[in-house]
Amino acid sequence: MSFTDAQQETLHAPDRRGLHFNSGEPCECGTDADTSTRAVRKYSDTMLYEHRCACGATWSTWTEG
Repeated sequence: MSFTDAQQETLHAPDRRGLHFNSGEPCECGTDADTSTRAVRKYSDTMLYEHRCACGATWSTWTEG
């Protein structure tokens, strides 16, 4: 999947380092995005983060360990 520069910026904002893209479509708002994030524990060492931007875009990321 290919993302625009703004979507890449949204995914790799400084507070999201170490997370991997899971699904959805990141917003085009970049680092100015007004997002909310909900964390869901999937397994003992895996967390899934569901992100929603004020513009309506939703996507999820995950981290392990």
